[in-house]
Amino acid sequence: MSKRKAVAAVSERNWPAPVRLARTIAMDVIASDIPVGTHIGFLPDVAKRYGISVPTLRKAITFLQEDGIVVPREGRGGGLVVAALPAETAVQAMYVFFSQVGVSIGQVREARDMIDVALAERACRYADAEMLAEVERIFRESRQPDADRMQAIRQFDKAILHAARQPVFALIFEVLGSLEAELADLAEFDVTEQLRLRSSCSRAIIGGNLADAITYRRLLQPFRDQFEGQRRSGRLGDRVAAAIKSLIAERDLGPGDELGREAELQELLGVGRITLRDALRPLERSGAIRVMPGRKGGIFVGAAEPYAAIEMISLYLSSIELSFDAQIESRLVLEPKAAWLAAERRERELAERLASAAGEDRTAALTDAPGWQDKGAQVERLIARACGNPLIEFFTLALVEISLIQGRSQAAALEENRASFMELVSRHHGQIVDEIVARHPARAAFATRVYLHDLHSWVSEATERYSPGIQRPVPASHLHSTSKT
Repeated sequence: MSKRKAVAAVSERNWPAPVRLARTIAMDVIASDIPVGTHIGFLPDVAKRYGISVPTLRKAITFLQEDGIVVPREGRGGGLVVAALPAETAVQAMYVFFSQVGVSIGQVREARDMIDVALAERACRYADAEMLAEVERIFRESRQPDADRMQAIRQFDKAILHAARQPVFALIFEVLGSLEAELADLAEFDVTEQLRLRSSCSRAIIGGNLADAITYRRLLQPFRDQFEGQRRSGRLGDRVAAAIKSLIAERDLGPGDELGREAELQELLGVGRITLRDALRPLERSGAIRVMPGRKGGIFVGAAEPYAAIEMISLYLSSIELSFDAQIESRLVLEPKAAWLAAERRERELAERLASAAGEDRTAALTDAPGWQDKGAQVERLIARACGNPLIEFFTLALVEISLIQGRSQAAALEENRASFMELVSRHHGQIVDEIVARHPARAAFATRVYLHDLHSWVSEATERYSPGIQRPVPASHLHSTSKT
């Protein structure tokens, strides 16, 4: 098969119409807060609403179904119906993305150590009588002669996650566990020992013994079958997706290089059209490939950009109405760690870009320039990139995106105090960047924590002034950072 000219640009803007349409519909569904089960229109009506053809809409529906956002209903009263957006969809999107870009077991464990501490701290704070009863039941049943000890391990992990009551950490734990189970050498997984450690961790949490809870959590190992649902490797489509990724590696193809046409890949892989498209969808959503329609189209290697996966986690967290308090608490765990690592691993070129971005952010804030919010977000994105760990970078970027979404929902309150808000954010950004450029890890992390506390207080007060009488967020002093090291 001859290799044709590579696609000139691989970016979110050039995604095929069905993918862009699926993203637009998903955002509209989430933004409109439409209840699950709501009929949002017959296919011709929805197509007319978005100014596209019914065939294009049908293609978009395959992506929306994959994401669990809407489902088509046949017959009278049919059309598009809103479905639940499961956490598994967001985890799968993240897993596919990280599998494509490649992460090391060291990077996974660096990120996991941070989340383990956060989960232990949260669980110790919120463990209640319900968790006590659940842990005692699991422990009692696990000691029976015919007990399923692997099931007991799953139940202990679920009880700890439930006690922590933090959906962001729960999502991160799931994807990190899935990656670690695949990348680590877990041949020596000791079921008896791991069950004992989980029991001890749970009891430490119930007793409020944070030091022991953290120690035990760091010793817990995932096992491969525990995260099979995220990898879904038993599905034919997923095995075909794995074969496509192997094909890209074998041919040493880079972003923009052509992989082939649909018919060629069907013949090469020995699969039908439906199976091939089932395999291509998650790869396309992760940015691993790009499907270009038309006579000169084909299937091309993508740049594995994080936008689609970040969108899925932001859609999920928006769908469960992640509170501003929970968002800030998550940022207090992730962003100080990112700033610490950015200062510790500072590279000259990225440091210069950071300093330049912080300067533009400050100038735009002082002059109230259009697009100031984007300049502020760019500073935070560069800090995330500078940390040198693609997992921490991704999770931080996802929370920045959530912040932008919540900022739009609070636009009226923020607009009243725009100058004050811009001054606060740009000033703190400058302080954080100064510490990173000067290679002061502890100071960079501290400056980040101060920024997030001040941001929380400012937004809480501004919202209260604009909408008096509404329930205010938890005071910033009650939000505990667990990423001091």
